[in-house]
Amino acid sequence: MKNRQRRWMLDGLKHLGAPIVFAQLVSLIFAVDGLDWSSPGQHVETFAGAMSVTRGEWQVGRKATPLDIEIDPVGMDLTTDQGFANALFQVANLEPGSASMSAPVCSTFVFMSFGSRLRSKLNPLGKVDLECVRVGNLLAARACVLCLLCACGLVGVGAAGQLHTGVLANLSRHGENDPMQAPSHLHEPLRRPYKEADLPLFQ
Repeated sequence: MKNRQRRWMLDGLKHLGAPIVFAQLVSLIFAVDGLDWSSPGQHVETFAGAMSVTRGEWQVGRKATPLDIEIDPVGMDLTTDQGFANALFQVANLEPGSASMSAPVCSTFVFMSFGSRLRSKLNPLGKVDLECVRVGNLLAARACVLCLLCACGLVGVGAAGQLHTGVLANLSRHGENDPMQAPSHLHEPLRRPYKEADLPLFQ
């Protein structure tokens, strides 16, 4: 099961044209000893809050995992290495056809805070000397990484708050003027999977 999940993720990353660093990140997850890959999940809800989506999944008998700092301030804090690693594992362990919901904190992204956070099209990172802005940028970036891993594993992704705006903006930078139009390389035939030689850190 573990090797199947790893190969599936790496093939998906290759098909999406993801940078090699993403393949190395996935390989690191699968290199960790003691993780249980025998029972893939069916839903992951990051920034779960009241766990509305997770509870709905539980009601219909699906295996769902909520991740929120209020549940576990250490193992589910996506601003920490431990919390992000946990989220990466939970997403990588989703079976194809599963789903994931992400609703990162958007207080520094909403238009009402633009005056103090200084976010704009020309300065999307905002006033980075403010801790709340740096944390918002970090959480949005890590949420996007999780979305990419979901996509390469054929997992449906839902995003709330302002995250969808950032995702569309990033898609538009792939050489496409229309952010709703998928990058052209996504329509190419599946290319070769990453070879072990591509991942020298794990030789």
